[in-house]
Amino acid sequence: MKKYWNQVGSVTPMLLLVFIIMLILGGAGILITQNQLKMNTYYVAEEKALQYAEAGFNNYLWHLNDDVNFYSRQESEIMQKEPQPFQDGYYLLKVTKPSDSERYVTIRSTGWVAASPDIKRTIEVKIRKKQFVHQVYVSESEGKNIVWATGDEVHGPYHTNGIFRVSGGPIFYDIVTITSKENYKPDRDANPVYKMGPPQPIGPLVFPKTNSKLKDWAEIDNAVYTGRTCIYLRDDQIKIRKRDGEVEVRKIPANKVIYVDGEEKPGDKWGLNTANVFISGTLSGELTIAAQNNIYIMHDNPTEWYEDQGYSDGYSGSESPPQPPR
Repeated sequence: MKKYWNQVGSVTPMLLLVFIIMLILGGAGILITQNQLKMNTYYVAEEKALQYAEAGFNNYLWHLNDDVNFYSRQESEIMQKEPQPFQDGYYLLKVTKPSDSERYVTIRSTGWVAASPDIKRTIEVKIRKKQFVHQVYVSESEGKNIVWATGDEVHGPYHTNGIFRVSGGPIFYDIVTITSKENYKPDRDANPVYKMGPPQPIGPLVFPKTNSKLKDWAEIDNAVYTGRTCIYLRDDQIKIRKRDGEVEVRKIPANKVIYVDGEEKPGDKWGLNTANVFISGTLSGELTIAAQNNIYIMHDNPTEWYEDQGYSDGYSGSESPPQPPR
């Protein structure tokens, strides 16, 4: 029988090697499991943070739907001062109000889980509630009198439920919407410029049954006038001549609404008690002007009446003019 003296005790190091390998694999498995748990925990915290951020946005959106000017209220400021609790975490809001250059309300909401404050998710949404007052021009019907032509510029959203007539090369800087393609009537020589794309048919825009809400907003800023009212816009200044001839110069009201109340007489253009507005000028900012009767866009400054000019066509200025300038 042969003996192999050089292989004595070889089993012991082999067992030791197997043990070391198992130890390494076991440690690696534990490490992988721990990392997986951390990743799962991070993922869950991240998903919840996003949910809480969305909850903050939805909560603020609910308030905006209830009150279109909520962003100007004290309640809005309170909501933004500190994190708001939600389930097992928080969300923090930051709201940017509309401005002359940005008509949208920007809502930024950041959410996180209380147990993982370093894991945050943020969403930012720009919104604007679609209302007829958000249009720079909106009408139910233009009749046959209004045609947009060369030299005309529209700086803001435009919509008409009637016929949209274009001649020459007017410029539209914002979205133009109409009820249907059939209501778009450009002349043969028309070459309009649409900065935000061609007119889009979206169906009719529903007008409110009354202007009562606009009047309520105007009353807050003492911006309700009665009877014939002449308005001249000078950037952010508004010159107003009332029916008794008194002149007032004011800034754009905080709620950006002026309302003219009085009698409704469709055939009485110049009546002192008829709620008509005569307006011209250039506006820097945002303003809605509503009238119980009609609004007339003038070529000249309607606040300058005949007696202001001294002597014209035999008129000596010794008595009140019968009407504003045509």
